[in-house]
Amino acid sequence: MANISGNNADNVINGTADDDRIVGQGGNDTINGDAGDDFILWRYGDGDDIIDGGDGFDTARFDGANGPGDNIVIEDVVVGGNTFTRVSGDGFSPFSNLVSNVERITVSGEAGDDTLTITATNASGVLGVNMGGGDGQDILFAGPGVGLRIVARAGDGDDQMTGGDANDRLLGEFGQDMLNGGAGDDFLSGGDGDDLIIGGTGNDALDGNSGQDTINGGAGNDLLIGNDGDDVLNGEDGNDVIHGGQGQDILNAGDGALDILLGQDGDDQLNGGAERDVLVGGQGQDVMVGGAGNDSLNGQTGDDVMTGGAGNDVFIFTPNFNHDVVTDFEDGSDRLRFFKNGVADITDLTISDLNGDLLVSVTAAPQNDVLLLGQAGLTLDAGDFIFFP
Repeated sequence: MANISGNNADNVINGTADDDRIVGQGGNDTINGDAGDDFILWRYGDGDDIIDGGDGFDTARFDGANGPGDNIVIEDVVVGGNTFTRVSGDGFSPFSNLVSNVERITVSGEAGDDTLTITATNASGVLGVNMGGGDGQDILFAGPGVGLRIVARAGDGDDQMTGGDANDRLLGEFGQDMLNGGAGDDFLSGGDGDDLIIGGTGNDALDGNSGQDTINGGAGNDLLIGNDGDDVLNGEDGNDVIHGGQGQDILNAGDGALDILLGQDGDDQLNGGAERDVLVGGQGQDVMVGGAGNDSLNGQTGDDVMTGGAGNDVFIFTPNFNHDVVTDFEDGSDRLRFFKNGVADITDLTISDLNGDLLVSVTAAPQNDVLLLGQAGLTLDAGDFIFFP
């Protein structure tokens, strides 16, 4: 690798056919990377440069000021009949750099309240963003039509980041952040703090991480993970998979044909949507509502309350399911499924009336029972059950 450095004059700097590291320094420089995978560095206080990466996979890095905040814009411009990506700023020391043939652009806002606006639609490749350390309130916004894949770290502070049309990766890190993936199949992670995470369109992966987060999947088939904290997770459109994680979470399915809701640890509330849903409570005392459609409800361990709603629903009871309640069992449409808990057929169950309700107990393990509300006097037969011993 060749290390090439300019000075404070207006230089023309030509790289080699190898992988070069080029620093223009002061002055308004013209930098030609030539072949190879080049790294070209611009630092706050350098001049207004024209950068042509040339062949290879090239990276141009722009380091902002460690001051009160930068307002940085990445946009398309035409100069002399040629289209460039312009990286400019209007902070304490304004700058304007023209970039072409560069596959990765990296922008570092450093400390302060930084704003990065991206409107470039002709640029492709990857835009790496580090909004910097400190406790600045940073904003990153990519408009519709932006094809750069954005990989961004918010740093400290309460930050706002909105992705573009590509498959973006937005990391909130510290603070109470707002992340919006926009279009594309995005990965968004809130980090610490109570975050608002919005997937947008596309098939997104959304992770709240620590804190009490609100996560909205948007359109597409999304993966939502609450992780630590008491989170609210909304699948919205598409066929979504929703994990509550630790804490007392609220999981809401949307309008997809098949949503899967996994409460996991904690006393969770799981709400199915308009179509067929799979609800699994996990540990804790969960409240589960299937909603419309033919739903599957499995409380797992803990004393759970299950409501199937409309449709032909199946209530599932696994080993050590404890004391569960089914609020709206419909004879002839709903069924009870005993899965791998030693129940081979109806003769392994004890069925009795209890204060206007119907109690179904596992004879060999009476600490495991299901209370069917309002069903006293109902005669259950083999057609009301599914057995998987």
